[in-house]
Amino acid sequence: MLAIFSWGQSWHNNHHAFLHSAIAGFEWWQIDPGTWFIGFLEFFGLVWNVHIPTAEMIQTKLRS
Repeated sequence: MLAIFSWGQSWHNNHHAFLHSAIAGFEWWQIDPGTWFIGFLEFFGLVWNVHIPTAEMIQTKLRS
């Protein structure tokens, strides 16, 4: 529930695994309104070069 009020920043610890990641919630159940907002801005061309780790990168990090 905290993720809703903090715009996904309650998942901020995920950012430390991928320092250049624009998203904080890596799982489907991790509510991350900040990521939705960044996606909205990217869709309209207001931001670009957004870095998001691939599923493979996340799995590799989880295994190590």
